[in-house]
Amino acid sequence: MAILFKKIILILLPLIVMLTVYLAFDPFEVIYPHEVHYNDPNVPYNWDYNQVEMLIRNYNEREYDSFIFGNSRSMAFLCSDWIHHIPSTRTLHFAAAKEGIFGIHAKVMYLSREKMPIRNALLVLDPWTLSLVTNTPGFRYIKHPKTTGENLLTFHQTFFRSFIELNFFFGYLDYKLTGKVRPFFKEMFEEGITFDRDNGDKRLLGKEKSIEETPKAYYNNLATVFYPRDLTTVQYADPVISDIQVGYLKDIRKVFDDNQTGYRLVISPTYDAKQLNPKDLAKITGIFGADRVYDYSGINRFTRDIHNYYENSHFRIRVGREIMDEIYSSRDGGAQGR
Repeated sequence: MAILFKKIILILLPLIVMLTVYLAFDPFEVIYPHEVHYNDPNVPYNWDYNQVEMLIRNYNEREYDSFIFGNSRSMAFLCSDWIHHIPSTRTLHFAAAKEGIFGIHAKVMYLSREKMPIRNALLVLDPWTLSLVTNTPGFRYIKHPKTTGENLLTFHQTFFRSFIELNFFFGYLDYKLTGKVRPFFKEMFEEGITFDRDNGDKRLLGKEKSIEETPKAYYNNLATVFYPRDLTTVQYADPVISDIQVGYLKDIRKVFDDNQTGYRLVISPTYDAKQLNPKDLAKITGIFGADRVYDYSGINRFTRDIHNYYENSHFRIRVGREIMDEIYSSRDGGAQGR
């Protein structure tokens, strides 16, 4: 029996060590309460979880009442810029990486359940966001259980399983011991990203700095990333909005009506320059009103110029600022952004 016990211990020892390290460091900041989040700029945090925790932790002091919703493309729309267009400074960038309409709906309904007022809202959408009607898998993207009501054990298993993947575990351990991110492990960490701990704005300052200092070199190095596009012929994205999405969107509109929310919806100028499908646009405008929906998808002044993008997924802060200037100064609404 003693020999068998020793063998079991030897087999379980690596897992015990990994669990000990995980519990000691709480690398993703999902185990213990934290006074502030995003304590290590190199760690790939779950933006969704941290934003919800930021809301809960700060709400009594900051009384957030204005929210930016969307996926990582919403990074271009900063709360620090938005406050110049709305009658509130109590803003929260309530977004998440790979956010779908499922996640946006979960957040809006959570605010409603908790009786947190929504005075202003900015929804940043695109076909990919509109297509996602379930929780997003992966430790970077899974939603906070408090908004979705899903299983807490599954949530934590997702993080621990990712942590004990050998490449990540040894990369993280090496980083904690040396304080350096070695080239071999570089892809597992963040680089040049900052978070505002009060309003949740997330900025790609490393990329922005590189563009400002050496723009030619930056875009030359990403020549293969910025794939060629046909900017002479209008191409439409496939329709993605079904009855599920319509239900989510109607729920969101009802919450906005109940709160008398001042809201805008922006369809992002994605690098592929595909126009949001007319069927999807008609459904969105039918629910929220054509005067509240601003479609910047397709071929326009933003999508024509690669210098408006960090890579082929995210457009720059200057684009978000220009769009906000337009949609909050337009009297007629529904700007097409051409």
